[in-house]
Amino acid sequence: GTIEVKSEYAKGSVFTAKIPQKVVRTTPIGDYSKRFAINENVDISFEECRFNGSRVLVVDDNELNLEVLASILELMELTVDRAISGKEALEMLADTKYDVVMTDDMMPGMSGTELMQRVINDKTNINNKTPFVVITANAIVGAREEYVKTGFSDYMTKPIDIEVLQNILKKYLNSQM
Repeated sequence: GTIEVKSEYAKGSVFTAKIPQKVVRTTPIGDYSKRFAINENVDISFEECRFNGSRVLVVDDNELNLEVLASILELMELTVDRAISGKEALEMLADTKYDVVMTDDMMPGMSGTELMQRVINDKTNINNKTPFVVITANAIVGAREEYVKTGFSDYMTKPIDIEVLQNILKKYLNSQM
């Protein structure tokens, strides 16, 4: 590749790097313009989306992500427990019955995939039939299918899309509303 520099004393510099890249695969990675478009029809008042105490476990090693999702779920009148790691979540899942588990996948120590598989494969765990929803930044084509193939009930990308979140919760908590 090449690097070019244009500099003007006391004004600044512009660096341009050109790196040749071969096209390895022509499969599109996703439609980002649609993914990040503002949808003004989304109702974020949560008036029709209240779940009156259904219990959800949110697992994420990032405290800010954990707090944001938990706060949204609490606005929907869900009882929300938080775990900062797969290990902590595993302990909670052994003692408390949840209606849905929402977990990040890429966590140090124990990934969300490993957490989910350990719970659903343990026939003595009270949550082995609980729906697990992966929440991930992995938004490439085919990611949903790969996560579902590993055992997740559903898939949601970051940043959180309120409409998608509401639809997922309606799908798994509808009978308890």
